[in-house]
Amino acid sequence: MKSYENHKLSPRQLQVIPHLILSPSYEEAARRSGITSKQIHSWLKHPEFQAELKKQRNNAFRQALECLKVVTQKAVQTLIALLDDKDPRVRLVASEKILSNAFKGAEFLDFEERISALETLSKKMVQISQFET
Repeated sequence: MKSYENHKLSPRQLQVIPHLILSPSYEEAARRSGITSKQIHSWLKHPEFQAELKKQRNNAFRQALECLKVVTQKAVQTLIALLDDKDPRVRLVASEKILSNAFKGAEFLDFEERISALETLSKKMVQISQFET
């Protein structure tokens, strides 16, 4: 089998990867793709197959995140509109959601700034240690 020559995967290996990403189990991916679960488990032991599976899984996740970015503004507008609802329970839940997500967003930005500062400091320390040696 040519599966791993020149780091290329066979057409059958490439065929099963989308099923592995979209299926809840390897057995279900095997059923959907028409490839035995034994064969899938065998391929999963190979670094090239693992790398391609990871790459395609990450791409699928990035695409899903892009879709969420598009509809986030609409979700925010919906929550804002619910603040004026006649039902006080709806207003309360909308308020709680807005505040909760605002705090999470602020916390995320704080973490992002702190990590960036640590990365900058780390780079400077590496430069200093290289200069001293």
